Formats: sequence, C-alpha cells, structure tokens
Amino acid sequence: MQVPVLEVDGAPIAQSRAIERFLARRFGFLGDEDEISTTLIEGVGEHIVDLSAKYSSIKYNGDITDEEKEEQWDVFYAEYLPPQIAKLEKIAAANEGSDYIIGDELSLADIQVNVFLDSLRDLKSLEGSSNIQRLHEAVANSDGIKEWKASRLITE
Repeated sequence: MQVPVLEVDGAPIAQSRAIERFLARRFGFLGDEDEISTTLIEGVGEHIVDLSAKYSSIKYNGDITDEEKEEQWDVFYAEYLPPQIAKLEKIAAANEGSDYIIGDELSLADIQVNVFLDSLRDLKSLEGSSNIQRLHEAVANSDGIKEWKASRLITE
C-alpha cells in the first residue's frame, strides 16, 4: 500500500487525493448534495494539481544549476502562472457575490487554491484577479484555517 494511508473504521485509504476527497466529503467541503457543484470543486482541484506539478518540477529539480532554476522560475511566474490564475479568476467571477470559488461556503477547492497560493514566492500573479485575492483572504482568515496555520508544523 502506498503512503500516505488513512485508516477509517479498519479500512485503509491510500493516496493523498483520495484521502483529501474522502475527508472533504465527510466534513462537508465537497459542495451541496448536487453533483454539479461537487464536480466543479473537483475540477478546480485538478487544476491545482496541474499547477502544483509544474511548480514542483522546478522547485525539486536537482538536475539543473541554480541559475537555470531561476530562469525556469522567471518563465513560470511571467508566462505560465498568469493565464492559469486567469482561469481561476474566471471561475470565481462566475460565482458572483461570494468570497469562495464555488458556492457560498468554504470548500475543498478554496482550501486547495489557498494552499497553492501560499506556496508561491510572491503573489504578483494575483494582480488584477480581485476574486482570487478575495478568496485567498477569506480562506486565510476563516477560523479553522487560521487556527491550523498557527499550530501546524512547517515542512518543506
């Protein structure tokens, strides 16, 4: 079995994304009962997985020099990230009147977007993305998230 594993009622649940969705479902972070909001939340999550993969391919690449890595970061922040943030902004803008990306309550998608944004070296890519900026603030300032960030172990 692959790590991580979450054991629930004697059943081992493996794989980060499966565990994430299981917990989101269990604690009400996968939207309303309707399949559309759940699917939209999962779609945003998959977008974040793609962004994170690109980010990690640079951050953890030990086969290039520091100078080459800086060049890749420059391309990531200047060329790759802005249109990806624009896609998220478009989704959030369609959710008019809400601080969240899908629906009116905190969801797994909001947490995933927030965690990804927190991993970035700077948030200049958010300029002009008022809905994503508002989401980032709303999630960061929600009671449970604030408490978790204050008490969590910082890891690389």
